[in-house]
Amino acid sequence: MNKFLFDQMLDSYILDFDSNWENEEYKWIEVKRFQENFNINCKSSEFANMLKAAVDISSNLVAGQNYYPIAEMIKLTEKYPSDVQKAFGILFDEEKDLNERVSEYIDIIKNIKKKTGTESIRDGCDDRFISTMLYYKFPEECSIYKYREDKEFCEKFELGFNVKMGDSSNISLINDLTKSIVEYLIDENHEILNLYHKKLESNDYYHDESGLMLAQNIIWYAMKYEPTKKDDKTPIKQIKVKHGTLTQSHYKPAVLEKGKTTDYEKAQKEKAKIGLLGEEVVIQHENERLLKIGKKAELVSKTKGDGLGYDVLSYNDDGSKRYIEVKSTNSSERTTFYITATELAACKKYGEAYYIYRLYKENGEWQISYYQGKEVEALCNCPYQYAVAPENQK
Repeated sequence: MNKFLFDQMLDSYILDFDSNWENEEYKWIEVKRFQENFNINCKSSEFANMLKAAVDISSNLVAGQNYYPIAEMIKLTEKYPSDVQKAFGILFDEEKDLNERVSEYIDIIKNIKKKTGTESIRDGCDDRFISTMLYYKFPEECSIYKYREDKEFCEKFELGFNVKMGDSSNISLINDLTKSIVEYLIDENHEILNLYHKKLESNDYYHDESGLMLAQNIIWYAMKYEPTKKDDKTPIKQIKVKHGTLTQSHYKPAVLEKGKTTDYEKAQKEKAKIGLLGEEVVIQHENERLLKIGKKAELVSKTKGDGLGYDVLSYNDDGSKRYIEVKSTNSSERTTFYITATELAACKKYGEAYYIYRLYKENGEWQISYYQGKEVEALCNCPYQYAVAPENQK
């Protein structure tokens, strides 16, 4: 796996999580609908109507431009209900090998098609449709196979899964692929998992405890994601950079007559989003600046954790190290920002090699004011919260 590129994509997924969910939530709604309505043991005479109730025939999961296999399948079911019911019974029989089940299902459906005189391959025998029905039935075991998307995904992120057109094992392979994504998220204790399970608290959705539906959605998202090329030397839009002036360190608490309610979760998400965007801007800016000496800046808060007191390791023109803490706001340059005790300690440790890059918006564009060394240290003289350690009482 290209871990760096994969993690970049996951960072982007987090930033787009809410808007992406609004566009994709129908999948969890559809799976819940299928789970609540599908009954392989219903009367054959009722199988067609049951299938209509279980599957939204207009969904792009089972329909598209010139692609209407579920509509064709319902037509077959209306004519040969017991035969189609038998085919699905075999496909959903977990006691048999998956590849054998798929092969038997295809043979039955093709024989039914011969009775009707239709030979279209987009009629319920293709891998995409079969994998979609397995996805509906076993969402915590199976994923939807799409040749182009899955092949490009594996190649882009160097995942080592060899997707071959027409290979009968592709459905099993894609199931293994999505399971490997879930394993990676769990091993990394990734924030995406918390965001995902928070969404699933709603009763509108199928509660996918395995995370496999999430992994499937990550694959589809990744196909729209455009990573920053490592060797891209195209200059970014010129950012105005200046040596800022710090006026004073202050904090003026006030006890209000009437309290106020703050949505801390929403505020934290917005702060994190702005922070990530600011760090990305700084990395791009620094790498453009460093082209002349052939070095690259590193986002160490991502690779080494956020307890170093700085976010970016960069370099001065003479090749010496520059330690940069990024402070970002969507507001003006005058907006107050905070320096932590860890950041102050790093400032004292690295002296004039320590920089704070204050990112702010001017006419809708990012700008940078920077401060360094002693000028930062001199102003950090007014704490606004205190650590208190009570003694153990006997």
